[in-house]
Amino acid sequence: MLSNEHILENVYRFPRPVVWKDVMEVHSEHDVQRHVMSLLDHVLMALKLDHELVLASEVSVFESRPDVWFLRKVSVTGHSVPIGVVEVKKPCTNLNNERMQGQLYDYLQMLKSRFNFNFAIGILTNFNL
Repeated sequence: MLSNEHILENVYRFPRPVVWKDVMEVHSEHDVQRHVMSLLDHVLMALKLDHELVLASEVSVFESRPDVWFLRKVSVTGHSVPIGVVEVKKPCTNLNNERMQGQLYDYLQMLKSRFNFNFAIGILTNFNL
């Protein structure tokens, strides 16, 4: 287990990703998804979790298809297990919407029931800063 100090030290030393608002153009949900995945990739690398976790976009698992899956690599079987989801919405979309929040909740409940998880990662974003 990494200490908080170790995590913060590595995050601050990691080069600034080119996904911040001052350099990005976002016109569609796909643009937002691309930037979110880039940012999350940088976060996983900074935390040295990129060898344990991977992101996959537009992949169906048990007939569910969120925008991005967090997958944990399982070295014993060589397979990856979904441990979370990212739902990306169009820029300027109001995320305080019961339907959108319910969609994310349903994905998380599916992970809980299919994989017997006590917790999962869930992100709902439009990447507005």
